[in-house]
Amino acid sequence: MSPSSPHALPLFAHAPLSHSVLIVDDEFLIRWALRARLSSVGFMVVEAADLATARDAFLRPTDLVLLDLRLPDGNGIDLLAEFHAVRPRTRVIVMTAHGTEMTEAEVTSAGAYALVHKPFDLDHVVRLTQRAAAS
Repeated sequence: MSPSSPHALPLFAHAPLSHSVLIVDDEFLIRWALRARLSSVGFMVVEAADLATARDAFLRPTDLVLLDLRLPDGNGIDLLAEFHAVRPRTRVIVMTAHGTEMTEAEVTSAGAYALVHKPFDLDHVVRLTQRAAAS
């Protein structure tokens, strides 16, 4: 099933607790909202506000990553490539407030599962995360 498939999982269907999500975003409120909602549907959530913390967190088992493109200490595309090289099966959903067509092409070629533009609909991101976990 592709990320844009109209056959979405029910929004509040619980994910197995074995699915862990790493949220990498320098904006506290975005991490907080995603953590609260994803935890409420059964995901185990770990947060990172920068590349260095994300790299450390990714050393632990991680099923999914929600990754901002612009971080205070570097570029999320570079981190996506690193994650993909280490664990190619880990689904990465890229988030950006600065998206262009070039960005979509870059994240797709770097191995991203999907691209989400900020500001995003929280329910959409949760459903997308659920689909990524189920695939």
